[in-house]
Amino acid sequence: MSRIEGLRGVPETLLIPLAARALAHRRHPRMRFRDREAERIAEEVQVDFDRYAADGRSVRGVIARSRWFDRVCLEFLARHPEPTFVSLGSGLNTMYERLRSAAEGRRFRWIDSDLPEVVSLRRTIFPDDSLRTTIELDLADPNVFDRVDVAESRALMLVAEGLVMYLSPEAAVAVFRDAARCFAAARALCFAFDYASPSMVARSRQHAALRKIKDDSVAFQWGLPRAKDLAAIDLRWTVLEESSAPMTCAGPLPAAIEAVHRILTGRRFYACALLERVAASRDSQGETPGSP
Repeated sequence: MSRIEGLRGVPETLLIPLAARALAHRRHPRMRFRDREAERIAEEVQVDFDRYAADGRSVRGVIARSRWFDRVCLEFLARHPEPTFVSLGSGLNTMYERLRSAAEGRRFRWIDSDLPEVVSLRRTIFPDDSLRTTIELDLADPNVFDRVDVAESRALMLVAEGLVMYLSPEAAVAVFRDAARCFAAARALCFAFDYASPSMVARSRQHAALRKIKDDSVAFQWGLPRAKDLAAIDLRWTVLEESSAPMTCAGPLPAAIEAVHRILTGRRFYACALLERVAASRDSQGETPGSP
């Protein structure tokens, strides 16, 4: 039996971006993205491309999203000597391998994390090394970041690709609130993530890729109207940048949906965002009990 056949529920969704990255170079060479590790892993675990990469728009959206995350991580590495990156809900992501390849010898520490069943799978594929450590984290647990060992003297970037929309509103709010609290002593702190609008959350089971997930109960749970609304959770977060590239680069229909949604609501339908902890002079906290 293939090692991935036992994946059920949200963990099964990790096969969608893996399949997309593995096919990127062959199907969409003009996007100038190749992930050789994803190609190797997809072959090793026998990913069903007909199931998880049948929709070309979803594949292009994942490629655009991966390019955005790679860029902001590389820029953070260029700004800060020997930083630490903590990847939340890593799945079978190969972001560490891509960053290491592009780092030109610059040193950094990388921590991959996910649920125990996913970490068990990762450890059969990705060996830890002198730069990368893999740990078990369940973001539904209270005070989850207290278990992440990060040197206070280092700059820190949290990355959450394809994750926060699957969390309950309470868990998603806690992730951003607790990250600002637990890593307050970091020399610099950024948080890169992608988010779905409430409109996208309401229609998530209509998404071509999610329809392929065996468990019909798997759907987006948390919708964020605007990235800047996270200031309602904790005033220490400010938005450095946002990008709708996963929509605008995915094809004419997703680009049109994004444009119409922006016209009607003034907000993004689906986007990537980069947060930064603001300076200590503004380091005050404001929390809300629910989603912004």
